[in-house]
Amino acid sequence: MKFYKSHHFILSIMIIFPLVLIGCSEKNSSEELTLHVGNKYNLSSNYADNIENNFNFFSLIINIDNVNEAFYYSEGFITTNDDDYNVMLEEALRNLYNDQEAYLDKIFLINKEIRESILYLNDYLERAAETQSLEVKWDLLRDKLKDLNTLLISNDSSHFSLYNLISYPEDWINKEDIYQVKLNEINSIVYAIKELSIAE
Repeated sequence: MKFYKSHHFILSIMIIFPLVLIGCSEKNSSEELTLHVGNKYNLSSNYADNIENNFNFFSLIINIDNVNEAFYYSEGFITTNDDDYNVMLEEALRNLYNDQEAYLDKIFLINKEIRESILYLNDYLERAAETQSLEVKWDLLRDKLKDLNTLLISNDSSHFSLYNLISYPEDWINKEDIYQVKLNEINSIVYAIKELSIAE
């Protein structure tokens, strides 16, 4: 186990918990999910919360200059996110919106790619913490994170965002000509984040 993952793990969690768990607290649990099965609004809201958590994660990473803090936050964020919960939530949504499965799968696939990009970003930040320096491409990477965030959350429900797609499917499902272009844009940005996060 690498030094930063062993010696600083507890400190990482202590720093992260107050930040990561704002707004999600006990929602990310299988027990909570069972209470919402059969309720489309609550299930969609829980999934939208996950997207908002990713948005908040990227927002903080963008504005952190201290490489140790950035890595600790990233490590803690990953630790406190339950991938099994996401899978269960997606399956429950598919069962409830069985006539919109193709629409949902596009959202789920993009969100999976975003979660994977966080793992790539975590590796990048781990290297930065070990060397105590951000690689030259950090500015490019940060710009991509900013671009991604503009497509994750919107203050206007009539504007495209991944959050709005899952929160208001009835408003978007018949607008594939609009949302598919935006999903492709997200996918392109996420791919760039992964590529920029890989060691040179």
